Amino acid sequence: MAKVNFTIVIHNHQPVGNFERVFAEAYDAAYRPFLDVLERYPAVKIGLHVSGCLLDWIEDNRPEYIDRLREGVRRGQIEMLGGGYYEPIMTMLPERDRAGQMKMMREYLRDRFGVEADGYWLAERVWEQELTRSLADAGARYTLCDDAHFIHAGLREDELTGYYTTEDQGRTLNIFPISEKLRYYMPFRNPEETIEYLGRYATEEGRNLLVYGDDGEKFGSWPETHKHVYTDGWLERFFKILSDNAHWVKILKPGEALSQLPPRGRIFLPDCSYREMTGWALPPDAQARFERLHDEFQRKGEEGRGILRFLKGGFWRNFRVKYPEANQLYAKMMHVSGKVAALPDDAPETPDARRELYRGQCNCPYWHGVFGGLYLPHLRFSAYRCLIRAEKIADEIPARRESLPLVKSEDYDFDGRDEIIVQTGALNCYLKPSQGGQMVEMDVVEKGMNILDTLSRRREAYHERLLKAAHARAEPGGDVKSIHHIVKMKEKGLERLLCYDRYQRKSLVDHLLAPETTVERFAAGEYDEIVDFTSRSYSARIEEREEGRAVVMSARSDAVEIEKTLTLTPNAHIIIDYRLLNHSSEEMRLKVGIEFNFSMLAGHAHDRYYFTSRGSNAGELATLAHHRGLDFAGLVDEWADVRVRLSYDGPTDVWTCPVETVSTSEAGFERIYQSSCMVPVWDVALPSGEEWRTRLIMDIGPFHREE
Repeated sequence: MAKVNFTIVIHNHQPVGNFERVFAEAYDAAYRPFLDVLERYPAVKIGLHVSGCLLDWIEDNRPEYIDRLREGVRRGQIEMLGGGYYEPIMTMLPERDRAGQMKMMREYLRDRFGVEADGYWLAERVWEQELTRSLADAGARYTLCDDAHFIHAGLREDELTGYYTTEDQGRTLNIFPISEKLRYYMPFRNPEETIEYLGRYATEEGRNLLVYGDDGEKFGSWPETHKHVYTDGWLERFFKILSDNAHWVKILKPGEALSQLPPRGRIFLPDCSYREMTGWALPPDAQARFERLHDEFQRKGEEGRGILRFLKGGFWRNFRVKYPEANQLYAKMMHVSGKVAALPDDAPETPDARRELYRGQCNCPYWHGVFGGLYLPHLRFSAYRCLIRAEKIADEIPARRESLPLVKSEDYDFDGRDEIIVQTGALNCYLKPSQGGQMVEMDVVEKGMNILDTLSRRREAYHERLLKAAHARAEPGGDVKSIHHIVKMKEKGLERLLCYDRYQRKSLVDHLLAPETTVERFAAGEYDEIVDFTSRSYSARIEEREEGRAVVMSARSDAVEIEKTLTLTPNAHIIIDYRLLNHSSEEMRLKVGIEFNFSMLAGHAHDRYYFTSRGSNAGELATLAHHRGLDFAGLVDEWADVRVRLSYDGPTDVWTCPVETVSTSEAGFERIYQSSCMVPVWDVALPSGEEWRTRLIMDIGPFHREE
C-alpha cells in the first residue's frame, strides 16, 4: 500500500505586554480546547512550541496546562520544541543574546518536562544562513522554515517532501520545509481535502514527508474559528480522519521523522521568511505590486506557479527602514544589550537585567504585517519598559555608575550620523540633530516609560483594500476565511482617517507656518511650511552653562535661522530656549509652532487627560482643540503615574490633536490612538535682521505633583 509521512507542529504565542484578557481568551478559545481534542486521539502526535511569554502567563494563571503537557510528553504524544524564550527574531539579536535566549528555553523544558529539546522553533521563520551556527551551538538538531525558503533556493514542489541538511562554519543543522498549501488548508478547508492532498505524495516506499507548522491561534482564536474548529467539529473530524487512515498516513513527531527518515539532500537557503512576510517587508508600492503579481501568476495555474518560484519579496531587516520607529526600538535594544553584557556574571542584579532585556526583545513590536504588531502602543510600551528597566539595573551597578548629567554623542541608531544622549538620572533623553533636531526618545526612568514612543501616520498597501471595502460590502456568510483574506471594519468612516505625515512624529518638531493655519488643517496635514525645518539636518554642540550642561542645535535656510537649546538639570526639568533670526531683506509674518508628541496609551480614558492654566481637566487625550493665552499646559496619565507640563514665558496659544492610525488586526481594520500632539503656537511678525525668542520649561513627574 502507498504510504506517506505527516508531521504537525503547532506554535502557541502571546507577546510580552499583551492584555491579560487576550491571554485568557486565547487560552479558553484555542490552547485548552485543542489539547482537549488531542487527548482523545492518541494516534495523533504533534510537535509543540509554546513561547516563554505565554509559558510565564500559564505558570501564573493556568498551571494545570503545564501538567497536561507534561503528561502528553510522557505518553509520547507531544514533542516540545525549544527556541528563543521570549520569541525574538534571532537575526535581530547579538550572538550573546541568541545563546542566552535559547539556553533559557532549553533549561525551562528540561526542568518542567525532563526533555532535551532537539528542535527549535524559529520566530516568524526569519532565516539567515548564520543561524545554522547559532542554533547548532545551542543544541538544536533541527528547525523549520517555510517552503518559500526552499523554492527560492531552486527546489520544485515535489522536492519538498522531506528535510534537508545545511552547514555553516562546520556546524550542521537539519531544516524541515513547512507546506504553505497545508497552512491554508488547515483549518480552513474540509479535512478530507487535506487527506486527499497527502495522498498525492503517498508512495510504495513510503518515504515522503509533508510538514504542517503554524500558529495554534488559528485553531480557535482567530475570528470565527472557534465555532468552526470546535463547535462545528472541524478538529474532531480532522483527528478522526487521520486516525482512521493511520495505516497509510504515518504521523511522526519531528524528532521521529529525523530519526526514521534520511535527509533528502544538502541545502543552503537564501535570507527569507514565509511568503506573506516577504511582502510586508517591502515599501507600500512594491508590496502592492508583489501581491498583485503573486495573485496573477497563481491564477495561471501550473505555468504561473513555475514563475512564482522566482518571485521573491523583501528582506526582514528592512522593516527597520520601512518603519523608523522599529529601528528606534532596535537601537534601544542594542544599546541596552551592550550595557547588560558588560555586567559581571556573578553580580546579583545580572539575571534580572538579562531577563528584562530578553523580554524587551520579543519580536512583535519590531514589525508589522496582517496583525497590529508595531502599530499596537501597548506592545511598544512593554518593550520599552523592559529595556528601560534593564538599563536602569545596569546603570545602578556601583562600578558602572557615572556622574550625572551625562551627555555624549554617538551614532546610536546606526544611520551614519551622530545622535546625542543625555542622562540625568531621572530622564534619558535622545536627540537627533540630523532629523530636524528632534527629541526622539524620553525615558522616565522610575516609571520605565518612554513618553515619546509614538508612531507616524503612513500609507500602507492594505489601505487600498480599506478604500475599496468602504464602497462595497462583502456578501454575508460563506466559508471561514484565513486572516489574510478577511476585510472587516471595526467602525464606519475609517477611510476618512487616511492622512499621512511627512515627518517623524516625535518632539521639538519645528514649524514655520502660514499665519492662517488652523489646528484643524494642521491635524489633517493640510498645511504648508513657509520654510520646512521638520526633517532638516541641524548642527549640534554641547556647552557648559550656569543652569547645567546644554545641547545647542541650529539650522539655517536662505531666509531664516533657528537655534534651540536644551538644558537638562539633574532632576526632571528641561529648559528649552528658542531663537529665530530673520536674515532676509523683508519682514516675515508667520505662525511659529513647536510640536510635541506624547504617548500615553489611551486617547479616550477618564484617567488620561489634558490640563491647562485654566483648569485641571481640559479634555481627553484625543481632543482636538485650540486653547488661547495659556501660562502652561500638559497632560496626565494616571495609570502610568506620569505627568508632563510645558510652561511658557508669556501667554501662549496651544493646539492639541490626536495622532491616530488605521491598521489591520485579527478583527479587521481599526483606528488606533498613537499619541497626543501638543503645539504651542505664536503669531510672529519678524522684521528683517531681527530675532524672536521664547523659553519653555518641560517638567516631568508623577501626576499628583502640586502646581
